[in-house]
Amino acid sequence: GQYDKSMKLIDELQAKYPRNFMFDMTRGSLFGRQKKWDQAAQVYKQTAEKVLAKTNGYDRLRVERVYMELANSQIQAEKFADSNATYALVVKGAGATANEKANAHLWMGRMADTRKDRAEAQRHYNAVLELDCAPNLKADARALLKKPFGR
Repeated sequence: GQYDKSMKLIDELQAKYPRNFMFDMTRGSLFGRQKKWDQAAQVYKQTAEKVLAKTNGYDRLRVERVYMELANSQIQAEKFADSNATYALVVKGAGATANEKANAHLWMGRMADTRKDRAEAQRHYNAVLELDCAPNLKADARALLKKPFGR
């Protein structure tokens, strides 16, 4: 719970090891632990930009991993349109794992259900069933196909 000390240490380490992307990811996570979702999202956006620009060392980080953290922060901040767009980047991403794609589809489906767009929600849940992802994610998709999210 000593977030100020943690942030100071991360800043010092980042200055010493600027090629280590894990410091940015940890900074975003620390903001999340403090429920400072907008600040977490900002860190993840900047990190994604570094990955896409192939900034020193950041080329080793999959941008889809960063997008998942960004989208999760956006969900927590109740910025649903932003998170939907970010999850779409995960789904389209060539470097995304099957589990990342499945989680993105599940969230996009839940948001569609919330908007009462059942056809769109079902499309996302069915997409999960086509992936080679974890069984629990497929089970979640099957349950959401039977009963819409939030009902």
